[in-house]
Amino acid sequence: MSTRHASDGKGTRSVALRGPLGLILVALWLTSLLLGCTPRDPQKSTPIVVGAYPDSEQQMLAALTAALLRDAGYTIVERTDLASEWHVRQALESGRVQLVWQNSPSVWFNYLHHDQPAPSEESLLRELRAEDRRHDIVWLSPVSWSVRQSVLMRADRAEQLGVNSIGELAQQIGSVNPRINVCAPEEVLQSAGGVAGMQRVYGFRFTTGNLQSMSHEAALEGLLDGSCDTAIGSRRDLALHQQELVLLRDDRVFFSAAILAPGVHIGTYNQYPELERIMGGLTAALDSETLARLEREAVSRQGYDRTARRFLQNAGLIE
Repeated sequence: MSTRHASDGKGTRSVALRGPLGLILVALWLTSLLLGCTPRDPQKSTPIVVGAYPDSEQQMLAALTAALLRDAGYTIVERTDLASEWHVRQALESGRVQLVWQNSPSVWFNYLHHDQPAPSEESLLRELRAEDRRHDIVWLSPVSWSVRQSVLMRADRAEQLGVNSIGELAQQIGSVNPRINVCAPEEVLQSAGGVAGMQRVYGFRFTTGNLQSMSHEAALEGLLDGSCDTAIGSRRDLALHQQELVLLRDDRVFFSAAILAPGVHIGTYNQYPELERIMGGLTAALDSETLARLEREAVSRQGYDRTARRFLQNAGLIE
């Protein structure tokens, strides 16, 4: 005989369940308890903390990563509220977050302290993987498109000044219009791989008052509204702002080869080496135009989580 308890409004009473039916109900009840308490995959029970800072590309990539890994059975904690790229990097090095998306220029110059550009994406990835192991970071396979940077301008402003290359911009600033300004994050303004190094290689100088420190997204807004003449960006920015911006030709090949890739803390990588394969499916499914479209959709209508799930489902990466 089996017994279950039910409430009659005045307390708890016992109801006897006799015979085969009672045994079946008890078996079903126990099964439901076991299923409810057992993780989908005990080998994936250690959480993975995904980190990002307030930038539409960072937020979109973090949402795609979280949705993909949750569907694969991992426990995911999202920390997409970290204050800046620097905070994300520090959290990854310390192991407080375990997976982030990294743009190589800031890592190459600001954290690994190189003062010369990397000649190619292939050699850059080899160097990053070797050197960042000292910081307990593993670089997974990068996206397939180039994220090499150059100077961004609004298309009509560049045409007005007759500027198609950084060399022509240098001539314009040195001989014609010294009031041209540049808008960029402080670390880009001061970096050997950013504005400071570019001025040295091209032999010109923005006046101090024309170095405007701001976030990358604020710099893009400044380009579009005319308050900024130039910024530092990549093809991703062209895809986000179709027909409105141009990327100047880097005629002295100053800017380093660059990659965008997931970085994983070594402890998490050792526990889950299959992350290389799983995340490789995501990087293979993305291109710069698709990522830019997803960012626009997420910001304007859908939100990052919904946009991420719909893309991953359509790409056959999740159920």
